[in-house]
Amino acid sequence: MAAVRRSAPFALAAAALAGAGLLSACAGSPKAGPGGPGAAAHGGGAPTAERLVKRARALQEEKSCAAAAPTYRMAASTGAGRESAQHELGECLLTMAVGSSEAGRAVEARLFHEEGLFWLRRAAYAGNARAQRALAVHFGTTSNPDADAATALRWAKLYQANPDASVLGYKSLPATFVPGLESDVDAGTVADVASFVATFEPVTMATFEFPRAENNGSRGRGQRAQRPPQGGGQRRRR
Repeated sequence: MAAVRRSAPFALAAAALAGAGLLSACAGSPKAGPGGPGAAAHGGGAPTAERLVKRARALQEEKSCAAAAPTYRMAASTGAGRESAQHELGECLLTMAVGSSEAGRAVEARLFHEEGLFWLRRAAYAGNARAQRALAVHFGTTSNPDADAATALRWAKLYQANPDASVLGYKSLPATFVPGLESDVDAGTVADVASFVATFEPVTMATFEFPRAENNGSRGRGQRAQRPPQGGGQRRRR
């Protein structure tokens, strides 16, 4: 779990740096009216997690993971209920890590790698079945430098026990995957994994609430702000 502790500050810092500009982009141009260019490009109105996820997926499909990652970070950071974005961000970052490594950018590759595992773990611990499967395959691939049979077995067994995996029609693990992992660990590890699955309780991030959009910006400079009613808006008793 050391990789999680090292990668957490990086992930949060990256999300914070991307925040101001990205939220503005998803809200549309401040100069555009209800049907202006900003609204057409980004859906208009205040930014929401749903719009962020939709935009990130479009960027990934139309361009690349590198183009989509900043938007995925914002969506993933909104917390509980956005585990799919956390999973998709994690997968993207691992893909980007491979590309950076092949290009000789070792430090960048390691940062992407650690951040990718961080987001996959966040989603997996929150109960996201696809993230659990991704971690099982990642750690269960023998050619992977991260290969760890015990860790892979933990996530594989949890994925198999997750009702979402079958209800939502997610891809099953290969028939020989779990038996192969069990043969690579001792009986004590198998027992520990069984206990982990039996006592598993989801752990989610706190939910970020987007501030409500205000219309104060549309008021002309020459207009006076309306004075709120006395007593906080409550009527006085006679």
